[in-house]
Amino acid sequence: MPSGVRDIQLLELKDTISQLNNTISTQNGLIRSLQKMLQERDAKDSEKDQLIANLQAQLDYLKTRLLAPPVRSGMNSSRDSWICSTCRRRMNRNRCPLRWNTLR
Repeated sequence: MPSGVRDIQLLELKDTISQLNNTISTQNGLIRSLQKMLQERDAKDSEKDQLIANLQAQLDYLKTRLLAPPVRSGMNSSRDSWICSTCRRRMNRNRCPLRWNTLR
């Protein structure tokens, strides 16, 4: 083969290698951006999962508070004296700052 043909083939191979390197570089950049996007989505999903767990715990707590019967004192048979299930103190129904004032 003449030297000119080999030089042409060598230049074509160098161009092909250069194009492949550019393609690889572009693909690596795309992969990095997709990985970053997935990490951000995972972080958001984790935040949402934590929020859902917190809301579920609050809901369970509120259900038990709402559906639980009030705790009454066995020592005092007076109808107005009781143990507040909200603040856990013995008091007159009309004076509970946490429960009765908010329910009226």
